[in-house]
Amino acid sequence: MNSPMAYNGYSALIEFDNECELLRGEILDINDTITFYAKSVDDLKEAMKDAIDDYIDHCAALGKTPEKPYCEKI
Repeated sequence: MNSPMAYNGYSALIEFDNECELLRGEILDINDTITFYAKSVDDLKEAMKDAIDDYIDHCAALGKTPEKPYCEKI
C-alpha cells in the first residue's frame, strides 16, 4: 500500500530523484510549492516537518495565511 507522508494536516508525495540520488517530497493539494529532499526516510520525515514549519513561519512574517490542503468530497 502506498500512502503519502503526513504532518500537521499536510500530505506529501515522495519520489526518488535519480539525478541527485535523493528522496524528494512535495506537499500535495496546495497552490504554493513546498519541496524537500533527504538521503534517508528518517531524514525525509524531519525535512518535511522543517519545510512545513518554515512555510508557516514565512507566511506569518509576510502577514499571509498559510494555505491548507483542499479536500475534494465526492
